[in-house]
Amino acid sequence: MEWASGDFQQLENPIDDPENQLEQVTPQGVIDSRKVGKHLLSRYPKLVPTMKRIYADKKSRTQDTAKAFMQAFPQDIEIVEMDVDNKTSFHSQVLHKACDAFSKKPGNKEQAAFISVYTPAIIARLQGHSPVELEENDIVGLQQLCSYESVITRTTSDICDIFTDSK
Repeated sequence: MEWASGDFQQLENPIDDPENQLEQVTPQGVIDSRKVGKHLLSRYPKLVPTMKRIYADKKSRTQDTAKAFMQAFPQDIEIVEMDVDNKTSFHSQVLHKACDAFSKKPGNKEQAAFISVYTPAIIARLQGHSPVELEENDIVGLQQLCSYESVITRTTSDICDIFTDSK
């Protein structure tokens, strides 16, 4: 199969169990979280044992990430569930939500300008292999799917092969 030619025939949905795959910490996320915990313990052997709690929001993936992180520590640590909607919380993990002036809009114009230059050659190469009319955001989405599926499966996704270094 020559994926770089854009043949979509072999693509499969990487999500076969949405209930257990979406909004969950990935297996690689658990491994990485443990590694970070081990790294902190080795780097700060006197500080880490004094930790008593970890703050996390109520999402299961955040809780699972915190549990994996603290597995490297010698002491019991409490996971404190935070109310991220409380804008006055000192412990807010989503600081941008606490600021009414924060906006995601800056950069949208620049991003659109980049995408309009970046995607046409890719669309031209892939369009003949697609059953639907491809648009700029489809290319961005396919590249995001490449990363997402690679994380889920812990191996490079086949969809990544439809992209080349030059296009």
